[in-house]
Amino acid sequence: MANPDHLALLHKCIEAGDFSEWNKWREDVSGLSKDEILSEFDFGKPLRIADLRESILPDTNFQQAELCGVDLFKADLRNANLQGNRLWDTNLEGANLQGANLCRASLVGGLLDNVNLQDADLSHCDMCEASLRNADLHNANLTQTILEIADLTNADLRGAKLSSANLWGANLEGTQFDDESIRESFTVRPCFISRFISYLFKKR
Repeated sequence: MANPDHLALLHKCIEAGDFSEWNKWREDVSGLSKDEILSEFDFGKPLRIADLRESILPDTNFQQAELCGVDLFKADLRNANLQGNRLWDTNLEGANLQGANLCRASLVGGLLDNVNLQDADLSHCDMCEASLRNADLHNANLTQTILEIADLTNADLRGAKLSSANLWGANLEGTQFDDESIRESFTVRPCFISRFISYLFKKR
């Protein structure tokens, strides 16, 4: 059960647009119990500059939240709803977003290295120039996702749905695909054939 005083503190910081008191509280309090308040909070207002590193936030609804600039390093966001959210300058490095809904979200230039996006819905998502090094995108839905100039070095895209995905200029060094993902991209994006032919030769 969330502590009403903690909820009031977070609400106060959001209203004031100043998270210095919240961030100090997070630094002073040890243990994971402090994150229980977050799962019960209505994230319907801007959270700029909030420190939510390593927070436990599974199944949280962020759909109406403004998360630009929020630090979500290694946060647990499994099955969270981030549909249509603007995540510019948001740090999601090492976060667990397995099964999360990021449909039509904007992650332009986002930091998502070592992120877990297994089974996540990233369809129609704008991830242009995002860093996804060592990201786990196994079985993720990347239908019509924009990944132009994204860094997918050593990312795992096995089982991912890539129909109409835009990978123009993306760094695919060490990226893992499977035959089904490749066939989808051949069908819809012939301009990527040279990249996948190179990939196939590396498999041999």
